[in-house]
Amino acid sequence: MTRISIKSYWTLPIWILAYLGVASFIGNMTRHAIPGWYEILSKPPLNPPDFIFPIVWSALYIMIASVGWRVWNRNQGKKIKIIFILQTLLNWAWSYLFFYYHWLGLSFIWIVGLIACVAALIYLLKHADRIAAKLLIPYFLWICFASYLNFMIWQLN
Repeated sequence: MTRISIKSYWTLPIWILAYLGVASFIGNMTRHAIPGWYEILSKPPLNPPDFIFPIVWSALYIMIASVGWRVWNRNQGKKIKIIFILQTLLNWAWSYLFFYYHWLGLSFIWIVGLIACVAALIYLLKHADRIAAKLLIPYFLWICFASYLNFMIWQLN
């Protein structure tokens, strides 16, 4: 664990823009499913209005990107980097499984794996970088809620 140099702060906006860019790309690729397929699904009572999701995810991606930036700039170690990459890939793939392929059961199993991965990342970062660990807590809580939504939509449809 090392301190972050002043010179490396210029890379933080790059991390954030990259995350938001990928999220936007994935959103555009899966957006076609919302007006047709997703709109007519039965949803659980706690399902938020559709406009909430991009707001929440944008804030979460900024936090996740900040964690990635801290992990790489503080040289957190190979295990933390691998888990960070894995959770990122699991997160990005979930949208395709759920919205593009409509695989509700598999996407639920997938998000449970994502939850486990993020929990492991928080646990490891708690000892290496408390700020990074705390930045992941809203993300962890949101994907737990998202897993409830995923499961209920699967069961109701």
